[in-house]
Amino acid sequence: MGPAGLRRRCGSLLALGLLALSSPAAFAQLSGTYTINNALPTGGTNYASFGAAATALAAGVSGPVTFNVSGGPYTEQLALSAISGASATNRITFNGNGRTIQFASSTSATRAVVALNGADFITLDSLNIDATGGGTPGTYGWGLHLTGQADNNIVRRSTITTSTSSTSTNFAGLVVSGSATGATTTGNSANNLLLERNTIVGGYYGLTLVGASATRGSGNIVRNNTIRDFYYYGVYDSYQNNVLLTGNDVSRAGRGDATTAYGLYVYYNTGGRIENNRLHDFFTANPTATSTLYALYVYYSDGTAAAPIEVVNNQIHHNNGGGIAYGLYNYYSDFVNYYHNTVVFDSPSQASGNVRAAYLYNGSSTTLRNNIIYNTQASSSASFAVYNYASSSTYSGQTSNYNDLYVAPGGYYGYSGTSTTATTAGASTLAAWQSQGFDQ
Repeated sequence: MGPAGLRRRCGSLLALGLLALSSPAAFAQLSGTYTINNALPTGGTNYASFGAAATALAAGVSGPVTFNVSGGPYTEQLALSAISGASATNRITFNGNGRTIQFASSTSATRAVVALNGADFITLDSLNIDATGGGTPGTYGWGLHLTGQADNNIVRRSTITTSTSSTSTNFAGLVVSGSATGATTTGNSANNLLLERNTIVGGYYGLTLVGASATRGSGNIVRNNTIRDFYYYGVYDSYQNNVLLTGNDVSRAGRGDATTAYGLYVYYNTGGRIENNRLHDFFTANPTATSTLYALYVYYSDGTAAAPIEVVNNQIHHNNGGGIAYGLYNYYSDFVNYYHNTVVFDSPSQASGNVRAAYLYNGSSTTLRNNIIYNTQASSSASFAVYNYASSSTYSGQTSNYNDLYVAPGGYYGYSGTSTTATTAGASTLAAWQSQGFDQ
């Protein structure tokens, strides 16, 4: 080979080498502590953006990795897929330190500010995630989206914000869903997820937690979060196995465009525990609204005799609306124990339909026990402390006992029968209710 050919060959090899070095696959795997600071260029242990850090993570990790965030705000999206080497030992942590990542999306398929698609062992701590892009929402706005078996992740002490004025399902705070475009699409999206001490503001949905009908989400914990000023659903939870929903504060005091409200919506779950949640102020900004309230709705969700669903120590108060209202609502759900809950319905507005502080609807082996149920709201139809509907003897296992009941004059302590619209057949005294075998 002559000198010219040798130079061409060396030049080609050099070009290939530079190309390889510029490829994320050729980056060294990360391990240790790094910074994300947009006041400095990417280099050494600093990344100038979340996107630059994501590019580096594409090569994988060989040990625990921590990103300490400063500077900002960062106007971008962060998308992470499965990261080689991530594990319980090699966890990847973003310490947000109260800094902000923001984005206003106009693209349906990429509507989340932060998306974990199959990314495991990620911790987001003290990060502000703003899906309004700093104040002006786009067409879409999800704060955080987990999908594709994004397992063993932790989101704590973070603030997730989306639109507090839009009434569109395009907006949601934190989404666990099997689709990039549907907030409640079934799928094996996330397991062993811990959401704690976060504040979620706005959205049609505050939080969705959706598993698959065949492979239900498992090991998921939602605790001590504040979820507020959503439009329709505070928490939409479906297809979960033994989920823990505890210590959350769910309210809608800041939404003047009030419509039907679900505080905690629990749909097709198996087992689980719902405890120490506060559900309140759904119509405070629009007390004359006549929309329906379902404060805590357990829908087609079943426990077993050995492991019932436990609904314990929840507080429902300050409804403040003038529509049909339900406090505890059990619908075709078997082996559910409602213990030590407090329901206070004392809205000064007369309701446009029935008010039922506790409603048992065709549930087998379901127990309402040791609850405080206070209902003084006037109604154009009827107000009940306990409403026990069973369409046949199949559902005769619905029991109400040892509850502390109070109703205003004209209200009913309870109703038990086969009518879903009874307005005059209720027990107007505690003695009359006890004579039917309830609350002895």
